[in-house]
Amino acid sequence: MVDNYNENYHTPVVHPVLGSILDESYRIEPKGKYLSHVGDASPGIEGGFQVEGANFPQLLTWWLWPNLCPMSIPGGGFRVLHIMPDGPERTRETYDFYLPYAEPTEAQWRQIRFAAEVVNVEDVSVAEGIQRGLHSKSFDRSYVMIAPENAEWSEHAVSHLKNLVLEALYGQS
Repeated sequence: MVDNYNENYHTPVVHPVLGSILDESYRIEPKGKYLSHVGDASPGIEGGFQVEGANFPQLLTWWLWPNLCPMSIPGGGFRVLHIMPDGPERTRETYDFYLPYAEPTEAQWRQIRFAAEVVNVEDVSVAEGIQRGLHSKSFDRSYVMIAPENAEWSEHAVSHLKNLVLEALYGQS
């Protein structure tokens, strides 16, 4: 799940609604113990994200080592994703939503439902498919695509995270 979150080439295919509001400015940048995700959002209402007239016309998220992801999303609202290992091949995710009002507006409820019922379901489906592929007889190894200048097709952030894992486990990257 963490690898999937920290590359963007899957977004247009796996998350067509989310992909439709992000433009070519979207970038993932490794910065020490965190990764920043920044991108401008196109105007309009798509899925759960109300972008037109929003106070935050950018998608701003961060991946904080090792497993915490605060997200500010166009249209208002802030959520925190916490991904925790739950066994050798299982992951447990929790979302906490932080809103400026005691009761969410209909637009904020739409955003919460969209995150839970659309984007998360799309990601889980991909992660489960990858796990099945890792157990197939034809899988031998995988390669990481590094091309930060073409951020939409690069796994440079995934490589950065893998180096943080090596450093945590062995004191080296």
